[in-house]
Amino acid sequence: MICLYRCLIEVSKGVIDIVNAFRELNFSTKSFPILSEFCYQNFQKHFQKKVSRIRIFYQNQSHYRDLAFISISIFFWGFGYGLYINIFPLVALSIGANTSQVAAIYSFSYFITAFSPIPGGIAADTFSRKKIMLAGWAVATPSALIFAYSDHWLGLLLGEMLYCVSNFCAPALSAFIASRTCKNNACFIFSFTDVSGSVAMIISPALGGFFATLFGIKFVFFLSFLSYLISTSIIFFIREDDARDYSPFLEMDNRTDSKWGIKIRTIQDYLPLFQDRKFLRTCVLFSLVFLSIYISHPFIPIYIYEIYNMPISLIGILGTASALGGVFISILFGKIADRINKYHAIASLILISLISVLILILYSDFIILLFAFFLSGSAYSFYGIMSGLVGNKISKQNAGKAFAVLETITGIPVIIAPLIGSFFYSYAPILPIFATFIISSIVLIILFLISFFD
Repeated sequence: MICLYRCLIEVSKGVIDIVNAFRELNFSTKSFPILSEFCYQNFQKHFQKKVSRIRIFYQNQSHYRDLAFISISIFFWGFGYGLYINIFPLVALSIGANTSQVAAIYSFSYFITAFSPIPGGIAADTFSRKKIMLAGWAVATPSALIFAYSDHWLGLLLGEMLYCVSNFCAPALSAFIASRTCKNNACFIFSFTDVSGSVAMIISPALGGFFATLFGIKFVFFLSFLSYLISTSIIFFIREDDARDYSPFLEMDNRTDSKWGIKIRTIQDYLPLFQDRKFLRTCVLFSLVFLSIYISHPFIPIYIYEIYNMPISLIGILGTASALGGVFISILFGKIADRINKYHAIASLILISLISVLILILYSDFIILLFAFFLSGSAYSFYGIMSGLVGNKISKQNAGKAFAVLETITGIPVIIAPLIGSFFYSYAPILPIFATFIISSIVLIILFLISFFD
């Protein structure tokens, strides 16, 4: 409606100018060539610039619409995932797994998560990103049903494998979002989109713990499946985003029998990324960040359950506090990272994380742990800032592969982190949490050196 209103205004201006021209020329037939030229110039003057502005306005509105649908979809996905995220290790223990087998589930899942983006990155810069995202969402949706009917920890492993294979769509999602951002708002847009899941997880972990106590864990997984299904259906409403429209890596080749007539270069496209020192530095830095998080993450619910003797319902509420902290911290630091030095923002997040770890080590009171878990929500903020940091440094044509490399490099430490954490936990349950504190401190020192020498 706004665009139509603006067009009508410009048409009215043009008509008025033409009428005035007729009056000035006194309707002389000899003046028609002059009038024709005047009308043409008038059209050039009033319409071309305005149509360009209207096109940009409409394009921006469409971009915000797509981002809104993605955020809503991530909200429902986060709600379904949050229903069981904090009690999943306890579910594994309840059907006969030990802590080493729980670690194996997480490590194998993270292995798939780390390497599935590689083919996904090539696809994201080649085909429709919307279709790739739909495929990823659809593959992961049945995992909740597999969890519901699993009576052995290997069944949980199968469901996790299916869930994590869907990570091949992560580069397409990140590239899709990056194509709708600019340099001044990339970190905020990524953080805001990513935090949609955290908003849902404000209430879903508490509901998951409550429903598990009241109706059983199978009911929780059924609710999760329904939420995943809704999330997948929302992806249908975003616009197509075909990488072939602008990618220089796709060349027309008359000799090919491909349906698209496209010659696709694959592995060679990744080589320039490994020659970019700043990009690799970012990957290594966040690898250490995620190592510090995931070395203790799977064992914190078990630690609280076994050492502090806390019931599942209260552990769910702690998860809600963590998600609530993630919402506030992600939005706040996403905006700060766009305005100040991004490495300073990352260092601040690590400091907040260190405080939460110290509280977790020193106190067992539920109210104090609520505050600690609220601060631990800072872990949700790292991915948004990381994506925004990389999104600012890469071209949109190469975005899919860049995010694929980022996902894989940062995912490798996550593979081994639960195994190391399990080894530590078998000696002393507190050791994985101590390891998080030590590695985070090392990352903080590295950030200080980077900001000092840059």
